[in-house]
Order: sequence, then C-alpha cells, then structure tokens
Amino acid sequence: MESKSVTLLDSSNTGRRLLQQGLALAGAVLSVSGFVVAASRVLVCWDVRYQGHVIRFENNVVFGERRYIDGERITQGALGYRKVIEGTIKSGTGTRDQIRAASVAGVIRFRCKLTVESS
Repeated sequence: MESKSVTLLDSSNTGRRLLQQGLALAGAVLSVSGFVVAASRVLVCWDVRYQGHVIRFENNVVFGERRYIDGERITQGALGYRKVIEGTIKSGTGTRDQIRAASVAGVIRFRCKLTVESS
C-alpha cells in the first residue's frame, strides 16, 4: 500500500510574528527600566543643621550625589565609588564657610562625612 501525504496548512504570518517579538522585547526593556526607575526613587540622604542652615546630602543611584543648603542645590557630583564635593554657604550666619562631603559608595553601605571649614 502506498502512503499518502496531505498538507493541512502551509502559511506564514509576518505581521503577528513581529508584534509578538516586539511585545516580548518591550516587556523585557520595561521590566529592566522599571527597576531602574524604582531604584532612582530611593535616596540615601541626611539633613544636618549648621548655624541656622539646613544642609542636605543626597545620593541617587541614577543622578549621583547632590548637596543642598537651605533647599538650594549647591553641588552635584558624578557617579563613582569615592567622591568629594564642596560648596559654600552664600548668605546668613556662616557665609563663605566651606562645606565638604566625602563619600564612599559600597555595595552594602554608603558612607558620607560632612565637614565645615570656617572662613
């Protein structure tokens, strides 16, 4: 007896396949970027009072280090393991005093040391 072959389907679909792959890729990118967005919202920060001023030090995993005096951003650092950023008090008590932030960004711990050099 002779075997007989019957084709039930012989087709292709480019549009749907591209949509599948595109959505899978977009899902992967959004998942990763979602973690980056979430991480960027977590700050390591301290507020310190000095001669009537509020000095704020912030570290952000995306934007690096920033320091504020009385709500005004005075310095912005780059990303890295060890950094020193400096800024000066512009008005009021302690005018021209130099604020220095030295930091070490470890995997588990972030360390910051703020010092003031009076003028």
